[in-house]
Amino acid sequence: MPLLTTLLSLSHPNKKWGFTGEKSNKIDIPQEKYKAFSDFQLWMVKSSMCPSENTTIRQAQNRVKTFLDSRPKDWSQIDNHFYTFTHMTEEIGELARHIINVELRLSSDRTTVDSVQEKNLHEIKDDLGDIFYALLKMAIGYNIDLEEAFDEAMSSIEKRYSTKTN
Repeated sequence: MPLLTTLLSLSHPNKKWGFTGEKSNKIDIPQEKYKAFSDFQLWMVKSSMCPSENTTIRQAQNRVKTFLDSRPKDWSQIDNHFYTFTHMTEEIGELARHIINVELRLSSDRTTVDSVQEKNLHEIKDDLGDIFYALLKMAIGYNIDLEEAFDEAMSSIEKRYSTKTN
């Protein structure tokens, strides 16, 4: 269901909403409801764009899915798993470069020793966010609940590397 249709359904659950054409941006919104819809839409955008301090993996995955669903498939490339994986690999390469810069205390252009590492640390943070987004996108493309996958993997890791000795 397109995001706009979902928003309209949430704001007016007893009305059927539909696009006037397959590629059209026009939606049949009663004029008297337009202002209420605009306020509701603004609230939805603000609430989805302002992450809480305690976002769960599932909430993050739903946020990415909502974002991708609001874009055309030729933009999101959600069904192109090779593209998504390649993009994530590119982001991992950028992370590797920034880690090297931090560890060797190099500037971003790798020509001088940098006494202030804040910029490099910020770039690492950005890279990790980009990788997490790509990972969430890949999980969405394969219809995998990443929170469930993490819980299963962590349980397996904890059993395999238990601190208890027999």
